[in-house]
Amino acid sequence: MTRFAERVEKDANHMTAVGLALEALADLLGCDGCEHHLSDSQMTGLAYAIQALGVGIRDRGFELCDLAEEERRK
Repeated sequence: MTRFAERVEKDANHMTAVGLALEALADLLGCDGCEHHLSDSQMTGLAYAIQALGVGIRDRGFELCDLAEEERRK
């Protein structure tokens, strides 16, 4: 397997896990139609969790773009 294919597989697995995490967070914020009565501390924790997930996905996206560009130049 090429370096590119290995990286794509690894990042695809990571992105799937992050997607599941974001779905769970969205449900906690009310997308599931239920009230969860989260405390201020829990709401702060959710905000930081969402931020961390977003930063991680953004950074992986940039890295994949760089790797794709390297692959294109070959």
